[in-house]
Amino acid sequence: MSAAADRHWAGLLHAALLGTGRQPPPAAAQDGSALACALAAAAGPTPEDTLLAQAAVLAAWRRAARAPARDERPPAASAEEETAPLCPPAARRHLATMLGGTFAQALPEWLEAAARAGFIVPPELLPALLHAAFNDDGLRPHLASLVGARGRWLAAQRQEWAFAIAGGERESGEAEERDGWEVLGPAARPALLARVRGRSPARGRALLESTWAQEAPRERAALLAALETGLSMDDEPFLEAALDDRRKDVRAAAAQLLSRLSGSRLVARMTERARGWLAVSPGKAGLLARVSGGATPVVDVRLPDACDAAMERDGIVPKPPYGMGERAWWLLQVVAAVPPGTWSAAAGTAPGELLAAAGRGEWRDILVPAWRAAAVRHADAAWAEALVASPLRRPWTLPGVDGSAGALLDLLPAERAEAVALAAVADRDAAEASALLSSIRRQWSPELTRAVLDRIGILSFGGDHALRPLLASLAPRMHPAAVLDAVAVRPQAFTGAWAELLHHRHAMLEALKR
Repeated sequence: MSAAADRHWAGLLHAALLGTGRQPPPAAAQDGSALACALAAAAGPTPEDTLLAQAAVLAAWRRAARAPARDERPPAASAEEETAPLCPPAARRHLATMLGGTFAQALPEWLEAAARAGFIVPPELLPALLHAAFNDDGLRPHLASLVGARGRWLAAQRQEWAFAIAGGERESGEAEERDGWEVLGPAARPALLARVRGRSPARGRALLESTWAQEAPRERAALLAALETGLSMDDEPFLEAALDDRRKDVRAAAAQLLSRLSGSRLVARMTERARGWLAVSPGKAGLLARVSGGATPVVDVRLPDACDAAMERDGIVPKPPYGMGERAWWLLQVVAAVPPGTWSAAAGTAPGELLAAAGRGEWRDILVPAWRAAAVRHADAAWAEALVASPLRRPWTLPGVDGSAGALLDLLPAERAEAVALAAVADRDAAEASALLSSIRRQWSPELTRAVLDRIGILSFGGDHALRPLLASLAPRMHPAAVLDAVAVRPQAFTGAWAELLHHRHAMLEALKR
């Protein structure tokens, strides 16, 4: 502002502080300038009105006189030429519909199918897709190949979209990775670390170790969690040292990763503790054993006496969730870190028989959730299949561990997971079948789709109507062509939002075929 404007502004502030009753607003200058005329015209019927009106005039005058900011940085280089084909027009329309919120649950399937076909997303939809993927990690697995050169260029302009930058067709070198590591802010560095780990776990770990001592304490846990990509025993020494970090969330992140390494020192310590509290044995051959051809396993439990400092260092949370005793909670966490094959080997029996033996005792509701978490952590498919058939009565969960039926089914080969699901549809009651079907994360085969439709009653006039409310949640995974085949059998049953979603899925998959 000019000197005259500054003086008048100071006078207005003085009047505002003292009150217009004691200090009236200053009079406008009589120099005939544009500012003076504007201030004179702003005079109101009362001193208060005059003060506020003149303050508004001066505020507008100040903004109008300010020079616009200039970006002195050199303009960004243009994006590289695209080499992959854009998705067909019909596929673009389907993508726009889903990004707009309609049939959004089918978006991950569209992205996977488009990536498999070798298409890239059209430029006009890139901002919306990157924004959606920023808010939903589940949309990111195939993003790097779908956004193309333009998408990588666009993501480089905004730090929060850095997760979509994968280095294009070439693999970035160590110097380039280090430059990116130093330039990117805290929000984008975990994504960069995960990408480097995907190419070279050792290089990613070295990148993290190079700045670990200087990292802000609040950023360490997120960076440590990125080591999940490419996790191996080579990471064990670094993670073991992180158990002594001053921050609780860093220690917890290190313990979570170490509990997934069957050969880690943490798992060895947990196994030693667990063997003192949980004993399994083949048992004695009684009448039941003679009939079945083998001994009945025995499961004995002795609860821990205390949670000492060494257990807390290894990630044991002392305070239990509501409704569970402390000692049972400690036991659950320790057993959940031990490879479940330890117990079936000790009993000399299959996991299902050991689960049946545990089910006859009072500690089933502790051991089954613990073994679920352990099976997921150590990717034990044999235990996973047995545990899927052993539903939870008390669904205790562990922080950072997905012990759900869906996570267990993910450990099985596709054909085994389908067999388990088909058996559930045929043999289990509606509640159990519903829970298992809702947990399947893979796309269904035509056989499973037809079996479920038949049980619900879509293919016949009977069926189990207790499963009908599930249709909306199951439709994203049903085989769309198999469902459309059912329309010819009973078109009157093929109505509602679930049917519209299946029509959309079928059309979008057809549009992506090459």
